[in-house]
Amino acid sequence: MPGAFSVPALRVLVAAGHSVVGIVLPDWQQGKGSPASFSESTYHLHRDDTIIGIAQQSGIPIFGFEAASVLPACDLLVVACFSRRIPAGVRGLAKRAALNLHPSRLPRYRGPAPLFWQLRAGLRFAGVSLHHLTDELDGGGLVSQCMVSMPEGAGARELDTLLAAAGSTLLMDAIARNEFECSPQVGELSRQGWPGAEDWRVPCEWQVQRAFNFMRGTDDWGSVFSLVASGRQVPARKAVSYRLGRAETGVMREVAAGLEVGFADGWLTVV
Repeated sequence: MPGAFSVPALRVLVAAGHSVVGIVLPDWQQGKGSPASFSESTYHLHRDDTIIGIAQQSGIPIFGFEAASVLPACDLLVVACFSRRIPAGVRGLAKRAALNLHPSRLPRYRGPAPLFWQLRAGLRFAGVSLHHLTDELDGGGLVSQCMVSMPEGAGARELDTLLAAAGSTLLMDAIARNEFECSPQVGELSRQGWPGAEDWRVPCEWQVQRAFNFMRGTDDWGSVFSLVASGRQVPARKAVSYRLGRAETGVMREVAAGLEVGFADGWLTVV
């Protein structure tokens, strides 16, 4: 995938001298040299800090998902931020293990958008799991896990990059040990899908820091937030700043930087 979560793992594998025999992109149109349903600007084809740029520089062949079954045999198959379920026939190409890097501490926050839900829950630490691929989505046995502190006000790309770097460390440590444990996932299981319209609502009863970090961490999704208070819903595109202190929950007033909104323990400025 072209996103920030996918790049670090490929970069460290190449830098360490491992032989990467192929890359599979879900929408790559075989033989055309470009994705089937993404524009060149989306994939940044000529940049060297993307999956495609690294592949071009390193001479790594790129395959579309439909051609994944004809990939050469490999020791490891590593998935990061992939939008398709990997069939057993493709997983079986890996002699040692077929692994996935997932940005949550499994079994919590299974599903396609775990970072969104961790931010919405107000968590200050996000998890990363390296686990085996199975028929059960995000349900395979664990190799290793870690937790990553999320900086205040960080955007989605910054958070993706931080989590991906942590995941890359998990992967390289497992390769260095030449051990790919398969420990069961233990703890409370939760699974969330893609966010719906109601999931972009921000109740003014929240603590203001939670609202600020949620909005900053997800504002590049392009959705409009709804600030909710006393039955009213006011649209907002972005959180600008916040300040702690006594506030009147749900009160909204114009300020120089935008609209200031009262939350449970402070004021949030939005535009």
